[in-house]
Amino acid sequence: MTYLTGTDTTWYLSAIEDLFNGEVLAWKIGEHCNTQLVIETVEMLKQNVGNLDGRILHSDAGSTYTAYAYRELLLSFGIKQSMGKKRTCFICPQLSIPKLRIFV
Repeated sequence: MTYLTGTDTTWYLSAIEDLFNGEVLAWKIGEHCNTQLVIETVEMLKQNVGNLDGRILHSDAGSTYTAYAYRELLLSFGIKQSMGKKRTCFICPQLSIPKLRIFV
C-alpha cells in the first residue's frame, strides 16, 4: 500500500506488480486503507489477467492481507498467498524494493 498525500486529502494506492517484467497488472486508489481496497485490486487483476490459478501473490503481513475475506478471495481465484513474517520489512528491505521502484 502506498500513501498519496494531497493538500487536504490522503489517498491509498494498492498495486500488484509482476516481478518478472515489472508490469503493473492491477491498481486501485481509495480514500481508506482497508481490506476492501486490496480485494478490489485482486478483482481487477482477475479481470485484466484472466486465469490466476497457481499464481503467487506476495504481501506483507498487515491486517488488510490477513483478513478472512481477502484470503478467501485469493483461494477462490486459485492464488497462493505468500507473505513475510511480521516486521520483515525492517529486517529484509529488499522485499519492499520492487514495489518502491514503481513509484520512484
